[in-house]
Amino acid sequence: MLCGVEAVAKTNHALIVGVSKYQNLPKDLWLKGPRNDAILVRDFLISNSTRPFEENNIQILADGVEGADIPTLAAIRGALSGLATEAGPGDFVYLHFSGHGTQAPARDPSTELDGLDELFLPADIGTWDNTVGTVANALVDDEIGELIGAIQAKGAHIWAVFDSCHSGTVTRAANLSDPLDREVSRKLSPAVLGISDADLVAAKPTTRGIGVEETGGSVESLAESPTSETGSFVAFYAAQTNQTTPEMRLPANKTPREPHGLFTFSILEAIAQNPGISYRQLGQEILRNYSVLNRSQPTPLFEGDLDLGVFSNTEAAFIQQWPVKQTGGTLTIKAGRLHGLSLGETLGMVETPAQKEVDENLQFKVETITDLTATVTPISESFAIPADTQFARKIATSIDYSFTIAKPLDEQQTPETEALFSALDNFEQAGLRLEMTDPETEADVQFVIRDNSLWFVGRDGILVPEGPNKTPSVSMEEKSADEFLAIVGDNLARMARANNLIKLGGIFRPSAMGVDLQFTAQNTVREEPLVLDAASVSKLVPGDIVFLKAKNTQRNPVDVNVLYIGSDFSISHIYVERLNREDSFDLDLFDITDASLGRERILVVATPAAPQSAVEDLSWLEQSSLERTRGNQSELGGMLAEAGFASTTRAVKKRGGAGGGIAQILVDVVGQLE
Repeated sequence: MLCGVEAVAKTNHALIVGVSKYQNLPKDLWLKGPRNDAILVRDFLISNSTRPFEENNIQILADGVEGADIPTLAAIRGALSGLATEAGPGDFVYLHFSGHGTQAPARDPSTELDGLDELFLPADIGTWDNTVGTVANALVDDEIGELIGAIQAKGAHIWAVFDSCHSGTVTRAANLSDPLDREVSRKLSPAVLGISDADLVAAKPTTRGIGVEETGGSVESLAESPTSETGSFVAFYAAQTNQTTPEMRLPANKTPREPHGLFTFSILEAIAQNPGISYRQLGQEILRNYSVLNRSQPTPLFEGDLDLGVFSNTEAAFIQQWPVKQTGGTLTIKAGRLHGLSLGETLGMVETPAQKEVDENLQFKVETITDLTATVTPISESFAIPADTQFARKIATSIDYSFTIAKPLDEQQTPETEALFSALDNFEQAGLRLEMTDPETEADVQFVIRDNSLWFVGRDGILVPEGPNKTPSVSMEEKSADEFLAIVGDNLARMARANNLIKLGGIFRPSAMGVDLQFTAQNTVREEPLVLDAASVSKLVPGDIVFLKAKNTQRNPVDVNVLYIGSDFSISHIYVERLNREDSFDLDLFDITDASLGRERILVVATPAAPQSAVEDLSWLEQSSLERTRGNQSELGGMLAEAGFASTTRAVKKRGGAGGGIAQILVDVVGQLE
């Protein structure tokens, strides 16, 4: 039981809003992804194995979707009001909004700490009317909260997802054109709606001291808190209020693919691969996915009753497996790229869902694949086509260690730069898989030529030209081809090795560690220690001291290594210790310095320890030579070696001397607290 109602919802309802076309705005401000988001979310809800939705209980407001109404302000209001009428105690309501967002001066400044309302823009959005202080036909966060509160008051459990952004202050230097493979921001500048900078500045309150932390959440506080009569409420936001959120062709580097919101696609992908998890775990998976993509922005936010199970109020263990269906000799499963499958992958077979081990002699190969489905064929010729009672099970997770680099746009190049880049075509680095791709193709690094320098722009498309978190660059003045190749190659090698470690951290789940971890940060300014949680991105400043408590919760000993990946792509080894059963440690690990600012990561690697073996010390990850003898390695240690690590610099200062899983804690190191 939860909140006085049944733990399992009686009826599932969904409202999916996708706004791609804005009739009162120029076409170059329209989007492509929200329509595709709407279709993908609908299909996923219907096929979701843990809690399917009936199609007649799913309402879609999206342009370009057959049978759907246009997502005008009146249509959205009417749909939300209708849910407040239809929903009852114990029902589950899923709300999904994809489209443009922006900010405007708050109608009621007392409800907004920053003096600004967040707006979701319906298809008939108008312009700012300074005489009344509103944007015509805007859906304001206050009103969304009231409409959701009316549904929650009926005892329904609500999950609301907002894949839009509110404002942006960062120049997106890599968006030099609008090719299909580059990302497009779901940000609409307030100026487009006639809101001047003066209006925005006048709306913001004056603060003193440390100030107020900006967040993207604005609905949770307006929806009613759960009581014995009301239902639970969870809200997922794609970005903080000072960030943009992108759409791009997904899944990345695979075909076919369609424009989607990165946030929408990541949510569905995480649920498909981890059914039965909690909202908090889902948030951690999304941040982990962004980390694997090496994205420093945006930072999604997750609020509400996060310890409840996704689409339910209970959590369940899961195994990735799917019934095999036979139709006319073709074997299909309801799983695809969203579930982590890839073309040519091998799947095991079990006769019953509860079977512990797969039959090594009976396996499938993925022949064709879409986002949500796949066809499979038996690998062995003597393998009889199975009955519908048999299941295909995921038996391994592959890691793609390739590191892709997109060349500069042709219009940026000169005969001199073309000569330099011809040397990169056949560039090879021992232990690394570097791949040069054509301009305007999505890649781990996009080369941008500006001010006679070569800039290494990441997947988030952000180029920071100066300051402590400046984007890496190499001057192209007075360099021979050999000198240029040596410098660029060294930078790419450092970036690739850090990226590979992040990828590996995204494969091994913290739940497999068997170690309880608690990170905190403290300095002379903070009144209370700051808890560093995997479901959020905390802000740290130079002078912060990071502390770690760790305890082995399993029977067998485990080796624990702590690593730090800086925003400058440095890798530092901080600590190593073997923990026997019930052993623990409580350490002040390191000081945050000003050596690098921006998105950084703390990784804890836990590997099973064999009896009477040497402690697995991963300090070689920061050594200068891959040829160094490393002794015996666990399977995970061998995978780290395969990733191809070499020399690094340090971004933090060590303190005090000194199967498996990997836990990642993301932090933003800033110059000072606001």
